[in-house]
Amino acid sequence: MGLKTVKDENRDYRARFSYWFKNIYWYHYKWHTLIGIAVLIMAVTFIYDMLSSVTPDFQFVVASRQYISDESIENLSEIARNAFLDTDPDSPAVIQGHSIYYNEQDQMGIASMQKFAVMMADDSVSFFIIDGDIQKLFFTEPVGFFDLGELGFRTAPGMPWLADLAGMPQADNLTFPGNVFYAVIRLPRNAVSGVTTPDPRQLAFLEKLVNK
Repeated sequence: MGLKTVKDENRDYRARFSYWFKNIYWYHYKWHTLIGIAVLIMAVTFIYDMLSSVTPDFQFVVASRQYISDESIENLSEIARNAFLDTDPDSPAVIQGHSIYYNEQDQMGIASMQKFAVMMADDSVSFFIIDGDIQKLFFTEPVGFFDLGELGFRTAPGMPWLADLAGMPQADNLTFPGNVFYAVIRLPRNAVSGVTTPDPRQLAFLEKLVNK
C-alpha cells in the first residue's frame, strides 16, 4: 500500500467533516443553529439601524407579551406625525416607533427583550405604550414618570402615571392584541424639580390616541 498524498488526506478530511456535519451536528443542532443565525441577524440589523439611521425627533415604544404588527407601528407613527404637525406645522418631525415582543420563552422574544433594555436606558425614548403584563414588570411605581391624571387623562385606578388607552378610537385600526394597554411618559433624567408637564408634542400624541 502506497503512502497517502496530501491530496488524499484532504479528501479524507473533507469526507469525515461532511459526515460529521450532516449526520451529527446538523441532525442534533439544526434548529439551534437556525435560531442563532436569526437572532444574530436581528442584533446586527438593530445595531446597524442605530448607527446609520437619521436621528429621529421623537421615538416611542410599544411593548407587549404578544406580537405587535408593523402596520400598527406605522399607524401609530402617522398619528404622532399628525399630532406634531398640529403642534408645529412648519416643522415636520421624523418619527420612529419600536415594537417589542416581550417573551422570555422564545429566542426572538429574548432578542426583543434585549432591545427593550436598550430603549429603557435611552434618554431620548420617553413615550411608552405597554400592555398590562409589561406594566406589572416595569411600570409599577410613579417615580420617574409624569402624572397624567393631573393633566386630565383617564388613568388606571390608583396609578395616575398610566393613561388608560382602553377603547381608544384608533384601536380598531391598529391590530392590537386583545389586551389592556396604557401610555406612559417618562420624565427626563435631568428634569429640574417641579417639572410636571411633558413636551407639548408628546401631549398632542397622547391626546390623539385617546381623543381627549
